[in-house]
Amino acid sequence: MNYIQTIEDTIRIIRTTKLVWVFGFLSLLGTLNQPLLQLLRSDSLLICIYLPVSFAFLYFSFIAGGGLIYVIYQKTLGRDLSFSDVWLRSKSKIFSVIGSSIPGIILAIIVYMVLTYVLQNSPFFWIIGFIAGSFIGSFFTFSACAIMINDVKAGAAIWTGFLIAVNNFFRVLIITGTVYLIRLLLTGLVLIILLLFGYPTNQSIMGIPVAQTAVWVFYLVLIFPASVFLTLGYLRFTEEISYPALSIKQNAA
Repeated sequence: MNYIQTIEDTIRIIRTTKLVWVFGFLSLLGTLNQPLLQLLRSDSLLICIYLPVSFAFLYFSFIAGGGLIYVIYQKTLGRDLSFSDVWLRSKSKIFSVIGSSIPGIILAIIVYMVLTYVLQNSPFFWIIGFIAGSFIGSFFTFSACAIMINDVKAGAAIWTGFLIAVNNFFRVLIITGTVYLIRLLLTGLVLIILLLFGYPTNQSIMGIPVAQTAVWVFYLVLIFPASVFLTLGYLRFTEEISYPALSIKQNAA
């Protein structure tokens, strides 16, 4: 894969396609659940009230995530679609996308338990978390791409996403590692600014830790450009190697 060309295509799509921004930010709705639940954890009644809202956030997040992939794919074909066209297309695939995410969720839970209860004090804690997170994230993205781009079923998409993630594991690490490095640099810049103005690195504003909030914000800002890059990577990876489920679908078409 030509990384320079893929970066240029990523920047061009982000710069010229408004729907990428719309669906990109809508896909982040699910990330609001954890901080909101932490704020409400002292009130059981509010948590019970919020739970249906959290499921709604996840539902719309999955639709928007699939829509983001579809917008990127259509843009590579030179097509501009309306918001409703993309939303309806993604909504029609929502249960397949959710189904394809189940193995990734199970893997994420297993990794979390291992890191928390087995490797919490290990010097390899962060590197294992990074590698596992990169694989799981790419596994989910490639599975969703197979559904939204190649119109395959959830089961075939899971296997295809897994094969693509395994075959291109080191390429994925380069992509996610670059994003992770950018986050570290931006967070480091925030800490330097705090020190320059005489504030401690654990400074809080209205009870909110500045450094931790910066990490979360930079994660949100960078996650959907990374999704654009991975989606373009999927298109290039599937051009290089023919995968069974995609070949069957193409022959059927």
